[in-house]
Amino acid sequence: MIDINIKKVIVLGSGALKIGEAGEFDYSGSQALKALKEEGVETILINPNIATIQTSEDIADRIYFLPVTPFFVEQVIIKEKPDGILLAFGGQTALNCGVALFRQGILEKYNVKGYPIIIRAAYTLGGLGSGFCANDEELEALASKAFTYSPQILVEESIKGWKEVEYEVVRDRFNNCITVCNMENFDPLGIHTGESIVVAPSQTLSNSE
Repeated sequence: MIDINIKKVIVLGSGALKIGEAGEFDYSGSQALKALKEEGVETILINPNIATIQTSEDIADRIYFLPVTPFFVEQVIIKEKPDGILLAFGGQTALNCGVALFRQGILEKYNVKGYPIIIRAAYTLGGLGSGFCANDEELEALASKAFTYSPQILVEESIKGWKEVEYEVVRDRFNNCITVCNMENFDPLGIHTGESIVVAPSQTLSNSE
């Protein structure tokens, strides 16, 4: 379910090369930028590393070769006026920067979204202590609950309501591919995988889907 109010987003990139971050996130960031472009969302990439795939031509609509720090990100926000910001594709540097932007009130000041999101408690089974948040109050309440089950929580973009489709593809060494079947989850995303029914072949996909 695409939020039609989001027309332009900032993606914090994989940053300068460091051990344990940066290069490992280049692929996921590149795929995110491609997916956003397919959905008609304008993308603004902030990434100081010119050696990444995501800084290649035509991946992002605009690229700023700047450090991924609150100061520089705020300057880009002022200039570009984005509707949202994506932190999950830049490793610890991007996550730390996003936390700082939130704590300094920069995201709220320029009306940059971080919601809806999903909270997941780490080291728990069956989704215990996890759920969806639409605002600060719900986030605080659910996070407090989750911390009673686990010392760590994960904060992620909510994709509740989306359809989940799986494809079984076989490929040989010459890159010949055949699709064996496609499967559609009976329930939309947001239902625990172990409690969801899979239908094969898919039944309700539209032509565009």
